[in-house]
Amino acid sequence: MLMKVASLAGIAICTSGFSPRSAIAHFLSNTPKQGRVGVRGGKHVPGGARRAMGEDSLNLELESFSLMYVVAGDDAPDSQVATSALDQADVGANKATKRGKFFTRAATFPVCKLLNATCNNSTSTNAEIVTVTEDGSTAVFTDSLTNAIGFVDISIPSDPQGLGRFIFGTGKKPTGVALKEKFALVCVETGTAPSTPSGYLAVINITDLNNPNQVKQVDLGGQPDSIFVSPDKKYAVAVIENRRTEDGTYPQNPTIPGFIAIFDISETNPDNWVRRPDVTLTNLPGLRFEYDPEPEYASISDDNIAAVTLQENNAVVFINITEGKVIQSIHAGAVNLKNVDLKDDKTIDQIETQDLRRREPDGVAWIGTRYIISANEGDLDGGSRGFTIFDSANGNVIYESNMSAEHLITSFGHYNDKRSPPNRKGVEFESVVYASDLGLAFVLSERSNIIMVFDVSTPSKPKFHQVLPSCVAPEGGYYVKKTRVLVVACEEDSRNNARRSGIAVYTYGSNVPAYPTIQSVQDKATGVYIPWGALSGLSAPHSGPKKVLYSVDDSVFKRSKIFTIDITKTPSEITKSLYIKDTDNVLANFNTTDTASSPIVFTTADLALLINSDKTVNLDQEGIVAVEDGFWIAHEGAGAAGGTNGVTSLNLLIKVDMAGIIKDIVSLPNGVNQIQTANGFEGVTKEGNYLIVAFQREWGGEARVRLGLYNLINRTWKFVFYQLDTPESQFVGGWVGLSEITNIGRGIFLVVERDNRAGPDAAIKRIYKISLGELDTIVDGTNVTKTLYQDILPDVSTKIGGLALEKIEGMALLNGDVWVCTDNDGTDGTSGESRLINLGKLRK
Repeated sequence: MLMKVASLAGIAICTSGFSPRSAIAHFLSNTPKQGRVGVRGGKHVPGGARRAMGEDSLNLELESFSLMYVVAGDDAPDSQVATSALDQADVGANKATKRGKFFTRAATFPVCKLLNATCNNSTSTNAEIVTVTEDGSTAVFTDSLTNAIGFVDISIPSDPQGLGRFIFGTGKKPTGVALKEKFALVCVETGTAPSTPSGYLAVINITDLNNPNQVKQVDLGGQPDSIFVSPDKKYAVAVIENRRTEDGTYPQNPTIPGFIAIFDISETNPDNWVRRPDVTLTNLPGLRFEYDPEPEYASISDDNIAAVTLQENNAVVFINITEGKVIQSIHAGAVNLKNVDLKDDKTIDQIETQDLRRREPDGVAWIGTRYIISANEGDLDGGSRGFTIFDSANGNVIYESNMSAEHLITSFGHYNDKRSPPNRKGVEFESVVYASDLGLAFVLSERSNIIMVFDVSTPSKPKFHQVLPSCVAPEGGYYVKKTRVLVVACEEDSRNNARRSGIAVYTYGSNVPAYPTIQSVQDKATGVYIPWGALSGLSAPHSGPKKVLYSVDDSVFKRSKIFTIDITKTPSEITKSLYIKDTDNVLANFNTTDTASSPIVFTTADLALLINSDKTVNLDQEGIVAVEDGFWIAHEGAGAAGGTNGVTSLNLLIKVDMAGIIKDIVSLPNGVNQIQTANGFEGVTKEGNYLIVAFQREWGGEARVRLGLYNLINRTWKFVFYQLDTPESQFVGGWVGLSEITNIGRGIFLVVERDNRAGPDAAIKRIYKISLGELDTIVDGTNVTKTLYQDILPDVSTKIGGLALEKIEGMALLNGDVWVCTDNDGTDGTSGESRLINLGKLRK
């Protein structure tokens, strides 16, 4: 339905069931009189005096909407926006808009290649802030971990190539970069402590990227955080943050309050560039700490107005850079969040509320010359998990995403539950990039490792356009209008943890979005999207229409679930999640009789940790196979026999019915349990009267990995042995193991074999075919042979334009097609990228 919003004295009101006039009367009777205060032209004026009352102030198409209100009060900075459980329909629908074309990730360049051609180097690097030359050929990025800026040739977006680096030297950390023609303007931080902020502006001639050279250096008189060049190339704006200590103690008394440095760079020769008088930011209305501004980021409009975020102050300042004057400062306000998860408990429950959450914007971008869009990351005690569009003419909020964007991210499987507590700020939208020719805003989520794209051509009514995957921790982005290429820098780098920093390149023009390949629908009971992640097994239905797949989540999450995936939709949709429950106490009554003297110490207390008070269970589900009356689940055990902590969970096959109730449990023979290691069950399938389960790695010093064959009739085990490939990764210390097994008929099976590496170090992501023949007659202890079915490393790397994903964890045969899925580990330390891939028809 269409609902109108009235405004009065800078206060926007929208209520279901009220006319605009009665809404105002209702609002005024329940709201303090104080209004927001701004400053314009050096004079303090009430925010509401700048807007006449009228229904055209805000016009949103809303669905299932109960109440939206904006309150401006003297409890700085508290402009309130609340929305219904279902959010705004225009943003809340997770289907990409049908208007226009779409971006596709063409390639990702791991920046470690600038140190070593194959990234066989464990030195940490990080691409943080990125910009691109005007012709769109070269990306330039800051790498503060190696005190350098790097150059990447992106003239062929699908094949970026490293060009080299310029190194500033020890203790000289680049924090921002912008370009004017052949010169890179780089902010370099040199201070060693907040009490001694210092840094300089370096001007680097990048005409010859084989030999870039510094041609100018200007002391900035403080700690720089970022730098920007105006669209007309006449001015450079350096944001001097002079940040305080990050111990949460505020207010602090800075040695030098943060400020803005403006340079006139209209001349061709940098020697003739002139520093204008600095712009002070202290004692402005709207700041929480008037003497400690800490400016963070900026964006410059076509008419040379800089919008500068003061994140800790929860404020935005507008500066006329031609005149070097502040023309307005505003509170960024606060938001009442609804349907939010506030607990790190290995469960995504978006059922709580959080009132008066300060926005604390970080990145900001102009939409034209009137509106700005902010990414509300939070830093001090805020972070509203969304983005906001402000009217710069008066500071009013014309659009607030509230929780809708985070809910969308949940539907894509990218929500990281470890970021749920209030001090961790959820998805943390870090920065925002605007493509003026397309009317699209790219909002980067640092903690969910995803780029949300919205059509903001009508700023008061953003439309969700698409979502793009990235590497870990996207920090900065840049849009090249000439080539319609988006470039994003991801800063997280840890080779030992299988993640590398990268420059992702996206091209425009696809008729359909390439990502996601799987998403969830809204739960009708709660109104929010079905939460999911860490898909670690895959199964086709036992019988009936072959239109769905089943999957499970692993130990990343508690309250284990089975997911139903509708593969007739594009992208495929998770339409149902089924909790597994121990209603009949089958798991609770499982025998834990091993004594303390045994190599296995699986105690009653260990067992109790697997069962919750509501009878849901906490399994490490690593495989699933559908059977006539339910499912068999492969639960991977934990701990090692004889290890320091012993075995904290045995490997189990668990039968559940169609309602998710546990009906049977099968454990390994005691002699096999005696040699348990931490890498146990990884996939289960069924042939006739047998369950066949894959072990991930070798146990007890055995030369080969086991495949367990369990006879459901006589309840006995036998085992065959499979030879894993020798590790081929350039990373020393990696391993190879099995992660799935699928029956393709007549005693023939496909298995997924992979290493534990991602990105440039990934080498083995393969599907092999094995034949076990007649299972009743195969001899216990047989060594099986394998033949390569398909190398799927390209399917999870170059074919999707990304750094190689580590975990292919699910595989199923459905309607003659081979399907695989990846496990994103709940976006904890990974890109969060989940792929459900149809590899095509089974080849005999």
